[in-house]
Amino acid sequence: MLLWTPPEGPYSLATTSCAATSMTIAATALGLGSCYLITPKLAFAADKGLTARTGIPEGYEIMCAVAVGYKAGDKFTVERIKKDNVNYVK
Repeated sequence: MLLWTPPEGPYSLATTSCAATSMTIAATALGLGSCYLITPKLAFAADKGLTARTGIPEGYEIMCAVAVGYKAGDKFTVERIKKDNVNYVK
C-alpha cells in the first residue's frame, strides 16, 4: 500500500508515517506480517512518470509504503553459525 500526500504540508511525512504505523498494528492484529518502507519514495523521485502511471493524483507524492502479507514463520530459513568469540568493551 502506497501512502501519498500533498508535499507542501509541514507534517506530511509525519501524518503518513502515523497512518502506516496504524496499518502495521492492524495487520498484526489480523495475524499478518507487515513492513514499513521508505524506499518507494526514492523510486518515485527517480522516475517522475511512475506517479502518473500508478494513478496518484497530480500534486501528490509518495511518502512511504506498507507491505502486508502472510508470514512465512517466525524462524530464519538459514540457521546462524555460532562462533566462540567474545568482545569486551571497557
